[in-house]
Order: sequence, then C-alpha cells, then structure tokens
Amino acid sequence: VIYKAGYLLYSHNHFAESSVRFRQVIARDGWTKESEQAANLTLDGLLLAEDWVALRDTAKAFYDQPGFGPPEWKAEMLEIYERASEKAR
Repeated sequence: VIYKAGYLLYSHNHFAESSVRFRQVIARDGWTKESEQAANLTLDGLLLAEDWVALRDTAKAFYDQPGFGPPEWKAEMLEIYERASEKAR
C-alpha cells in the first residue's frame, strides 16, 4: 500500500512526496522487488527534477546501505553518484 501511494504521487510528478513513501518501503522491506523499484523511482524523480546534490547523496546512501542490492546494482549506484557529483559542481 505504501509503495502504491508513492507510485501514485510519483506518477503525478510529486517527487518529494513520493520519495518519502518509497523510503518507507526501502526501510521496512530491505531488498525486495518493490524496494528496488522504489529506489529506482526515487532516483528517477531526482533526475527529472535535476536535483544533482540530492541525487548524488541518495545514490551514495543506497550504495552504502548494507545488504541493499546485488553487486551490479551497487555498481550502478556508484556510477549515478559519480555522474551526479560532476553535475553538482
């Protein structure tokens, strides 16, 4: 239900509000299909908003979160972090 609420907000371009719901899903569920989608949509919302600092910080937080995501997903978070860091300058 929390994920669906977040997705509804996201689909109406309420990225900050959707991020709150998505982070609840991530914190509650650990690594699941829904939490992966929630993390990806959180990052996508920040990308669409061109909030490079928040995108950098969020990707780093996902990367640093123990047990959250397989190695290939972690590598993608590191790439997002690096690209967002360049744009945040």
